[in-house]
Amino acid sequence: MHRVKPIGIHNSSLTRVRPFFQNLLAHDPTGRIWIPELLGEATLNQDLAPLLVGDADDRSVWLPEYGTWVDQEVKFHFGVSIRHENCFEFSLAPPERLLRWLLEDPGHIVIPDDWPPDPSSKSVPLREELFGRRGPEAQDAARRTALDALREGGVESSEKKWWAFEGFTEVDCLLETQKAVIAFEGKRTERQSARVYWLPDRNQVVRNIEAVEQYAERWGKAFAFILVVEQAAKEEEEIVLQSVEASLPHLKKSEREELMRHFLGCITWGEACEATVPYSDYSSLPHTVCDVVERWRAQRQEGVRF
Repeated sequence: MHRVKPIGIHNSSLTRVRPFFQNLLAHDPTGRIWIPELLGEATLNQDLAPLLVGDADDRSVWLPEYGTWVDQEVKFHFGVSIRHENCFEFSLAPPERLLRWLLEDPGHIVIPDDWPPDPSSKSVPLREELFGRRGPEAQDAARRTALDALREGGVESSEKKWWAFEGFTEVDCLLETQKAVIAFEGKRTERQSARVYWLPDRNQVVRNIEAVEQYAERWGKAFAFILVVEQAAKEEEEIVLQSVEASLPHLKKSEREELMRHFLGCITWGEACEATVPYSDYSSLPHTVCDVVERWRAQRQEGVRF
């Protein structure tokens, strides 16, 4: 059953990410014009840009069939079925090397004070064994079982498994060419999440960068990650950079540095719009979720298909 989450009035996915990229894709679905301009606004690792842009024949943005999923939160709160492309809220599996690291030494797992939220869950006794609460022999057996399951099923089958201590994540927008993957995380009034359930020091943005890396490597592609915020871009960028070591305790220093070489930094929505003129206009972005819904209703009345 889909868990309906509350919607903030300035929800960044609805009022920034989707309208911004939908407008760009509507004007130029190949991305030949606006992707280089967006990359040019990046503040870090500019030497990576040529690998992402590629040659003219390669600049074809992956754009799935329009209307592949319905925003259930909007439908629940407003009673309208607004559809979006699959490049938004793109689901990514957790990094395999992180899951293996946690299972090989369960002492790395930080057990939250509110665990277990559901004592009747079938995963509770198995996790208690892995945590060593039922003796060293049971812990060793649970560890072997979990590692075997990870090896046999892989991370793609890890969702809601008792041995998976990091779940699937979603990036706000993921665009893909024949040779590159470019992911965007968008913020407005909300801040970066500084923790995940089992690893309280794991930054959300760093987590997503690692998940994008795994996805890109699977297909042998270059990749990059850009954070887009409403204001204070340098401050948000510093939060990411200062959290790298604590967010990636399972990686060596050289591995952390290589991963973060693909972080192109943080820009504002105003800068993103200015870089993609005339296809973007910051003043035309919806102010609230209610504006999004009203625009949808108006377009429906005009016969625009969704």
